[in-house]
Amino acid sequence: MLFGGENISGSTTVTYNDTWVWAGGSWTKLTTTSAPPARAAMSMVYDGSEGYVLVFGGLNESGATIVFGDTWSFVGGVWTKLAPATAPPPLYLSAVAYNAKSSSVVLVGGTPSTGAPFSLNTATWTY
Repeated sequence: MLFGGENISGSTTVTYNDTWVWAGGSWTKLTTTSAPPARAAMSMVYDGSEGYVLVFGGLNESGATIVFGDTWSFVGGVWTKLAPATAPPPLYLSAVAYNAKSSSVVLVGGTPSTGAPFSLNTATWTY
């Protein structure tokens, strides 16, 4: 599965909120409801215990630069915005993985801002 992305051409940046799946040797664009806002550099992982794709954070540079701190799940062709009681701050370029031993998603690092000086978040979060 693929979501979002960015096309940078000269000084123009376009960020997408497309959802695609790879099956049978080709990509298919899905028509979805309630897709997250367009973004790139987000964290995306399959949660094996819950059976859905999870997306957190990301960056949109189309027009004004936005760093997201929202969490979304994708189940059965539908995107749903989640409201976890505790969540990381808005971040992009975080690493994320599913931990089968603890049946949890682990997110580490990322950056909270786009301006200089470039800063890194070194916290680790589980979901």
